[in-house]
Amino acid sequence: MEAINKTERNTSLVNFVAVYVIILAIPLFLAFFAGTRKSSGGGSAKAVNEQALLAERMEKLQLFITDMQTLDKSRPNGTSSPENWKQWLNEAEAQNEKFKQSVNEFRTAKEFTESRNGMRQSACTYLDMVYYERGVHLDNLKALRGVSNGTAMIQQLQAEKQALQTEKQQIQNNLNTANAMLAQKPAGGGGGGGGGGGGGGDPQALTDLKWQLRFEDADCTKTKADMLAAYNEAAKRKQLYSTAKLNFQQIAQQARNSFTIQKLASGKVREIDQTLSRM
Repeated sequence: MEAINKTERNTSLVNFVAVYVIILAIPLFLAFFAGTRKSSGGGSAKAVNEQALLAERMEKLQLFITDMQTLDKSRPNGTSSPENWKQWLNEAEAQNEKFKQSVNEFRTAKEFTESRNGMRQSACTYLDMVYYERGVHLDNLKALRGVSNGTAMIQQLQAEKQALQTEKQQIQNNLNTANAMLAQKPAGGGGGGGGGGGGGGDPQALTDLKWQLRFEDADCTKTKADMLAAYNEAAKRKQLYSTAKLNFQQIAQQARNSFTIQKLASGKVREIDQTLSRM
C-alpha cells in the first residue's frame, strides 16, 4: 500500500504543481498588465479591453483547476471499495472533459487579436497540459486501483453476443432444412440404390447440428453473464453462469457421438468454474 501511495503522491506533485503554478500566475499577470495599461492611458481602448477580457476568461478557466483540487480532497482512501473509486474516477474524468471543452471554446473565441491572440494561444498550450496531465493521473489511479469503465469490454461482448445469435440462427436454419429433408425421405428406404440417393440427410450430421444449437444457446447465456461483470451484478451473473454450466454439462455428458461439441462444452464448464471461483 505504501508503494501505491508513493506513486500517487509522485504523480500528483511532479505532473501537477508546475503546471498549476503557471496557470495560477497567468490570469493575475494579465489582470495586472491590463490595469497598468488602462491607468497609464497606454495602448488603444480595444487592446486594453481585450487584455481585460483575456484575464477574465483565464480566471474562469482557473476555477476548473480549483475544482480539480477540491475534488482531489474528497478522493477515496486506500481502504475504499472499488465501487467508490469507480464513482470518484467517473466524476473526475467528466470534470476533466468539461474542462477540455471550455479550453477549446476559449481557443476558438473571436474576441482576441494581435498580441492578445498570441497570449491566448500560449495560455491554451498550458491549459492543454493540465488536461493531459490530469488524464494521465486519472489513468494511473485506475490502473493502481484496478478500476475500469468497461466500455471497450462491453462493446466487445455485445459484438460477441450478436455474432453468437447470428450463428445460432444460421444453425437453426440448417437444422430446419435437415429436418425437412428427413421428412421427405421415404420410410424404410434402406433397400438397394433407391434409398441412398434422395434428399435424405445424414442422421449424425443432424445430431451434430442439434448439439451445436444447444451449445450456442448455452454460450449466449454465458456471454450475458460476462457482460454483467461491468455492472457489478454478481447475483444475476451467478444465476446465468449456473444455467449455462448446467447446459454445457448436459452437452458434455450426452453428446457422445459429437466429439468436437462435447470437448468445447467441457472447456466451457471449466471456464465458468474458474470465473465463479473468483466471484
